[in-house]
Amino acid sequence: MGAAKGYPPPNFLILIGERYGWVPLPFAIACDEFEALVQWLNDHGQQQIARDLGTVYAHDANHRIPPDHAGPCSADAEQIGAYTLRSRADELPGLKDAERWIECEARLRHALQTAADVLLLHSRIGAEQHEKYFASLTEQEIARGLFGKGHCGERGSFSDAHAAQAIAVMREFAENTSLLPEVVARFVEQDAGRSRRLDRLKDQIKTVLPSASIITTKRVAGWSTGICIRQLRRIFALWDLTGEKEVIRLDTRHDGVPALVVSPDP
Repeated sequence: MGAAKGYPPPNFLILIGERYGWVPLPFAIACDEFEALVQWLNDHGQQQIARDLGTVYAHDANHRIPPDHAGPCSADAEQIGAYTLRSRADELPGLKDAERWIECEARLRHALQTAADVLLLHSRIGAEQHEKYFASLTEQEIARGLFGKGHCGERGSFSDAHAAQAIAVMREFAENTSLLPEVVARFVEQDAGRSRRLDRLKDQIKTVLPSASIITTKRVAGWSTGICIRQLRRIFALWDLTGEKEVIRLDTRHDGVPALVVSPDP
């Protein structure tokens, strides 16, 4: 994300539909916060989950982050070690299989979210620390691209400079009563809590980006869900995409799918 901002605008394309997306396990958790989570799980009959967390995460004294606390981070906040996710490829051979990892990740995510809710309720952690257990990767990337991120992981303030470099395509689906519920679930978020987070994220995007930088596409679930070439041309006409050595142009592949092509400047 940081490297992208070094390129001429638009260098941040947001594609968002009606699914909230994958919520990953936090890569790093401050030592005191991790230990508080594990203690709560042990105290509430979830010893196996606590042991699994100890397997998947490892203490890393060299990974320095702010300690768990209730409230925003300050520039001179103390830095402490963290527990970080182990590498599945190199350190967790039993979890290299994708299906086994998906099952393990779901159990650990649920446990961390439950414990984090309790710690937040009792002011053991702040809202920023709590957020990392619930934010989808999509929301994290959008927050980083539009708002920037402080060294503590909290969202920074929005600036016009970020908006000038971003465009958003929001895909909405009309109701299709002929589809089975399991098919609709592939396109539209079914969980109420995740749906609220998605609506909040869309509202934030609409608030900070100018209307000219937002395209809303209407589709019927189960039909073709691609972005049509006309809509893409409208988006890219808003910027001068010609650089000193390269031109970014819209082209169509042999299968009819629109694509961005970088070619030498003639």
